[in-house]
Amino acid sequence: MSLLLDVSHRIRLRRRSLSRAYLIRIATGDTFEIGSIMRRVFIAINLSNKDKNRINGLIENLKPLFKDDSLRWTRPENRHLTVSFLGNQDDDAVARIAEALKHVASKTLAPHVKINKLTYGPSERAARMIWLAGDYADSKELGALKEEIEMSLAQSGVRFQREARQFRTHITLARFNAPVESQPDIARDFDIDFIPSTIELMESDLSPFEAEYSVLVSAPFQG
Repeated sequence: MSLLLDVSHRIRLRRRSLSRAYLIRIATGDTFEIGSIMRRVFIAINLSNKDKNRINGLIENLKPLFKDDSLRWTRPENRHLTVSFLGNQDDDAVARIAEALKHVASKTLAPHVKINKLTYGPSERAARMIWLAGDYADSKELGALKEEIEMSLAQSGVRFQREARQFRTHITLARFNAPVESQPDIARDFDIDFIPSTIELMESDLSPFEAEYSVLVSAPFQG
C-alpha cells in the first residue's frame, strides 16, 4: 500500500538503501519517494545570504579570542534559527509534521525576526554555545508561532519533547567542546532584522564533524 506526498517545492533527498518505500501525499505540488527510516528533524527559519556573510565577518573577529580546540564554529550554510526541535521521526510522522506546518504557515502572517546581541548560550553562567540572540520581549511573536505549530503537531499525533524553558530567538555560531569555566567578554550589539517569507521543515544528518542540514518542506506564510 502506498501513500502520496505532494509538496509545493521539490524535495531533494540523498539516495539511501531502503527496505521499503512509500509515496506520501500532504498537499499540492511535486511527488517524491522516501523510505521507512527514522529522520532527525526540526523546524527552522533560514537566513539570507547577506546576513550569513555579515555573520562570517563577525566570526572572523571572534576567532582570535578562543583556542582552536576549545570550540567548533558552525558552517555558514548550517546557520539558521531553530523554532522547534522534533528529534527522530518516522516517515508517517514526517508527513504529518509537513502537513501541520504548511497548514499553520498558510494562515499565519510572517513573524518579525529580531536579533540584537552576541552572547553565550543558553546563559552566561552555563555557557555551552555562542549565540546571536534576541531579547525575550522581541522573541514573543516567534514564540507564539512555535506554540501554534507544536499544538498542531500534538493534535496530529506527533510525539516530541516540548521545551520547558521560555523561547528565545537565537542563531548558534559555535559549540564548546567541553564545559567552560571562564570565557572572554564577547558581549556586543549585532542587529539582524527581517520578515521571512517561509518556514522550513529540516532534516539533520549527523557526522563525526558537524551535522549536515537539508530542507524537506518549505512552507510559505500567509500573504
